[in-house]
Amino acid sequence: MATGYSLSAQMGWGTGWPKQRAATRTLVVLSATVHFQGKNHVGLIRDISRDGLFVYSDFVPKVGDSLRVEIKDKNKSDDRVLCSGTVVRVESKNSGAAVGIALKITSYGV
Repeated sequence: MATGYSLSAQMGWGTGWPKQRAATRTLVVLSATVHFQGKNHVGLIRDISRDGLFVYSDFVPKVGDSLRVEIKDKNKSDDRVLCSGTVVRVESKNSGAAVGIALKITSYGV
């Protein structure tokens, strides 16, 4: 990521709120914290857009579950984006492997 810009601006969200249009997903490697049912889980985001994201984590939610994802800029400890969304797909093919979670983003916060 480029330096000198906030994480939300780099993702094309301006002040954290998405523009109302379809967006192409961007391949990234971003660490995240996934909040689910009162617990925090380590996450690794594979791709992201204004409408959704795909994150690997260590738990198995169900399609339709609500999650919150906190994305932090590794270069700026105080720069973060918080989003909430609904699980639309879960991939857990191999025992012991990270679970892939596709999330449709429903709201944003900074």
